[in-house]
Amino acid sequence: MDVKIVCENDKYKPVYANSTDACMDLKVKVDEGKSIIAPYTSKRFSTGIKVQIPEDYVMLIFPRSSIGFKLHCMLSNTTGIIDAGYRDEILLSLYNFGDSAVEIEDGQRIAQMMIIPRPKLNLVQVKDDDEFKTGNRNGGIGSTGR
Repeated sequence: MDVKIVCENDKYKPVYANSTDACMDLKVKVDEGKSIIAPYTSKRFSTGIKVQIPEDYVMLIFPRSSIGFKLHCMLSNTTGIIDAGYRDEILLSLYNFGDSAVEIEDGQRIAQMMIIPRPKLNLVQVKDDDEFKTGNRNGGIGSTGR
């Protein structure tokens, strides 16, 4: 599937690191070359890209698996959701949950993106009765045990 992208510099263009990867890596644009995130604070970063997501699709943005244990950072919103109607620059917000400042460099791979079909659901309101409760799981969080 072809997806239109505006990329101000090829070094920010999302890429698959390997041919079998599910997601493309997103890089950050840091005009000063480097940026510091103080402990227990968030900082917003540009990606240098705008994406025209096809109608009936959605972009999901996840952290790269290494930023949690190597940088002690996470995406501030944990998962980004970009709808097809959004046409502005993709931004990332990182939260430093570590005790030390973290240095982020221009072009550093921080997150990963996936564009997938958007589910089209039709919610049908029903009563909360025995017919509705055909499953055996109740209680919410941890309902399957440990």
